Amino acid sequence: SFGRGGILVDFPETGGSYSQADVDAGLVRPTLTYYPALEILNWRTTKRKAKTLLSLVVLREKVEVEDSDDIFVSQYQYRYRVLRLTDDKYTVTVHEPWKSQQPKTVIPQDKNGKPFDEIPFVFCGISRNDAQVDDAPLYDLAALNIAHYRNSADYEEACFMVGQPTVWYSGLDQNWISTVLKNEFRLGSRGGLPLPAGGAAGLLQVASNTMIKEAMDQKEAQMVALGARIVRDPSVAKTATEVNSDKVTEISTLASGARNVSAALRKAFEYAQRFIGSSTKLAFELSTDFDMVRMTSQELLAIVTTWQAGLLATEEVRDIYTRAGYATLSMEDAQAKGVQQKPPEPVATETG
Repeated sequence: SFGRGGILVDFPETGGSYSQADVDAGLVRPTLTYYPALEILNWRTTKRKAKTLLSLVVLREKVEVEDSDDIFVSQYQYRYRVLRLTDDKYTVTVHEPWKSQQPKTVIPQDKNGKPFDEIPFVFCGISRNDAQVDDAPLYDLAALNIAHYRNSADYEEACFMVGQPTVWYSGLDQNWISTVLKNEFRLGSRGGLPLPAGGAAGLLQVASNTMIKEAMDQKEAQMVALGARIVRDPSVAKTATEVNSDKVTEISTLASGARNVSAALRKAFEYAQRFIGSSTKLAFELSTDFDMVRMTSQELLAIVTTWQAGLLATEEVRDIYTRAGYATLSMEDAQAKGVQQKPPEPVATETG
């Protein structure tokens, strides 16, 4: 919703007294902690040659107070984690305002005992992964939602104020009301209403207000166009080029966000590797095939036909069906349950 967040990579204080076996067993390991946009209070950057680095990050954390005397209610406080880069040395200071003692500053070190020369904190945005604040991707949709709410409130008020039928009479005087009607007006099938000559009665009811309803319908259509993901069949036939263009427009923001999240996590994994001294090459990528779940029956049939013609391997077809959400088993498990490695041979039929 905000199009922004951050990942902090941290490592427990061990004083260097841990082994690779402790890391493999999970007793000592780096952690990745996600911070929403509202919990990243402040940040600053500095230049190191052509590279822009974070020099300050202030994070807010909601924690439970451990020394509370109330055993029935948990008490929570905000503490502030200050990450600094001073003289190319990364330090961490945790401020807990409810405590009287001075906060302790820690200098995190990598596997070789060297201090970090940069802050292991990664920003993740909807457009780019840096300290600059991107526009919230849902802002336009939220603004339209507020405008839609105003129209809805006006519509409901109009229904309440003038939506009920109102009875009206004409040609009555005070004498007729007092002597004939006895100061009573009976309505409905069980009540007759005698009127003087020239008198009339009727119901006044307002016509439907289509202007406000039309404004609401227009905003709903705009929200669909902005990505509200409301399923609606197109009323106008489109060419293949227009369909492909629409798909790119619909998934561009989502795909950009997925790519940025992938890049941020890869960078965070690299920081985690520095903590444990690993040099293993990592690969991580979130899928951006969001339109695969909308494959039509004709597209699925075309894939099967291409596979039967021997132009696609079975593994490739399984991969397409897995990403589309139709196949859930691995290739090995599917073969164990009877899925063929090669397409079946066509059966010859005789014609008379």
